[in-house]
Amino acid sequence: MIRKGSVDAIRRHVESNGGHFPADVEQNVENVARLGATPLVVVEGARILGVIALKDIVKGGIKERFAQLRKMALKR
Repeated sequence: MIRKGSVDAIRRHVESNGGHFPADVEQNVENVARLGATPLVVVEGARILGVIALKDIVKGGIKERFAQLRKMALKR
């Protein structure tokens, strides 16, 4: 079965299935996070297949939308 998840969740999964979480995968995860993206690790059983980087894309006009909300005096 192929799974994806956070680094901590996948590390627990891999180690509980007798696998090893390699240092190079940990380094890839840190690199992705350093770039401002969210790292997801993909595994099949206890074998790590790779790291995926998820990154939000800011849509155009967001600055104006926040200005409109401020004018409406919305509070948290």
